[in-house]
Amino acid sequence: MKICYENQKYKVSIRDWIYILFHNVVLKLKRCKRRFNVVFPNRLLILNLFVTGLWIVYSVLVLFFGKIYIRTEYGLLDVLWDIKEGYFTSVIFTIAVSALSNIKEYKEKLSSQYYMYLETMSDFESIFIPFLDNKIQYFMPFYTRNVLQITLEKIVIDKNCAKRFLHESLDVILKRINLLQENIKSNKIILCDTDSLMRNCEDAIENIKELRLKNMVDYENIEEISNILYKIINRIRNPWRWDIQRKVKILNCLSKYPEIEIKDDFYYRMLLDDFNIDELN
Repeated sequence: MKICYENQKYKVSIRDWIYILFHNVVLKLKRCKRRFNVVFPNRLLILNLFVTGLWIVYSVLVLFFGKIYIRTEYGLLDVLWDIKEGYFTSVIFTIAVSALSNIKEYKEKLSSQYYMYLETMSDFESIFIPFLDNKIQYFMPFYTRNVLQITLEKIVIDKNCAKRFLHESLDVILKRINLLQENIKSNKIILCDTDSLMRNCEDAIENIKELRLKNMVDYENIEEISNILYKIINRIRNPWRWDIQRKVKILNCLSKYPEIEIKDDFYYRMLLDDFNIDELN
């Protein structure tokens, strides 16, 4: 049977088709829930529920006094029907306009944050250039925690971590962190814990200041600052990486079929536990 994943169709067994479909459905449901929370934030729903409550109270009062002074035979449903236009204008129309505005703002911020994430990761990777040289261009050290750990282990294995000057790399990283802090204060980063992100940025700045006081740094220094930088990147990319575990399960399932050639995918290889830097070329 054929299954569609990421706009591509793959031929798989019935069992794998069901497996992939299940994870695909879960991913889509989670995305819908996340999108709903963005389009209809709690404060908007609470406000409109409050306004709806006021309209209901108004309807009850109109019905009550109408029966007393006009002796009308109107019921509550009749009153609600009569005020439908006012209710539509004040509540439904407001929700629709707010939703469209939120969608537009969400897409703009998400697009901006994605490029911010790529630029941040690229700048942070400069810290490894003195240790891995040109090898750094073949993979992304901060792509996953596993890749970062393998990168740090590679530095030790090659004994390439002799004390070196890293002032230029630290300047690039510090400039990027300062820019991130400005974006946080301007509310340009969404779908992540910005308070924790700001604390991570402050920790990184303090760590960099300590490193700049040294003429040279060693492996322990690189490991410490790398782990802090990873936390920053991981928070920024939260909108895209929250579902990574299910994506890996789907890719692992597809990788069983040689004709699909999933194993050759650059990004997928870095998600594997047995990722090996030495195999890159």
